Amino acid sequence: MADFLSPSMEVASALASGQPIVALESSVWVQGLAWPDNWETAQQVEQAVRDEGAIPAVIWIDEGLIHFGLSAGALENLCKEPRGAKLNVADLPGALATRSAGATTVSASLRAAEMLGLKVFATGGVGGVHRGWSEHPDFSADLLEMARTPLLTVCAGVKCVLDVEATLEALETLAIPVYRYQTDTFPEFFSAGSRTYGIRMDTLEELCRAYQLGRQILGRGCLVVQEPPTSISPKVLHKWLHKGLASVPKGGKEVTPFLLQWLAKSSSGQTVEVNKGLLVSNARLAAQIAVAMKNG
Repeated sequence: MADFLSPSMEVASALASGQPIVALESSVWVQGLAWPDNWETAQQVEQAVRDEGAIPAVIWIDEGLIHFGLSAGALENLCKEPRGAKLNVADLPGALATRSAGATTVSASLRAAEMLGLKVFATGGVGGVHRGWSEHPDFSADLLEMARTPLLTVCAGVKCVLDVEATLEALETLAIPVYRYQTDTFPEFFSAGSRTYGIRMDTLEELCRAYQLGRQILGRGCLVVQEPPTSISPKVLHKWLHKGLASVPKGGKEVTPFLLQWLAKSSSGQTVEVNKGLLVSNARLAAQIAVAMKNG
């Protein structure tokens, strides 16, 4: 194990005994949801993983180490007093070398989890191709990392603030297997979506088998998407989003957070409640898959 990988005692014990583990990002708690929603949801996410028989492993960078699994006190402090930068996979070497604090995005979490030998990762929604990409190329590192790492990622599709059509094209171009779990449509984070991209699967056994075959045939993992527990009409979302797009920053890491905050304000908090619900739901499904992998 690399000397900069630092699993907690609980995560290290689970690794040694072969107990299922679910990797979780930290950016959603530091740069995503605000206090106290972040702390309340973080507890619910971890509890959902434990309820299904797996161990949660929040990934966090600090003091030249990649930490896997935070104590309740450490996670609460991080939610209450957020610190550190938002790190994608390219930021990891610099953050470790300078011993800087940082919260991991999807891409950074996937790379870190792979180095520790984890198989399942849960998040809210993955990044993709941003709107206006033809004039200002902006492609999330999440896509390339999903195409490279052998992890199974569970999410509620891609965020509706992105160019969803272009993102689906990118998923196809990168040959990232996409499986729709018990849904006929590809979700768009706050809504069930209307597109039918990917292959529908209805059982955990099918997902596990497809994941194993993907690693054997493609040398990579897959993307498992499911609908959010509650959904907002796409027409309503696009109406709210239209005004926000007029004042959005031109590219960079702040585009998605800006638009998500705009939607939260425009919806009087409805999107925040949907986000909280889908985070818990995705973590629960990820834990079920992790347990099924071990038992299979």
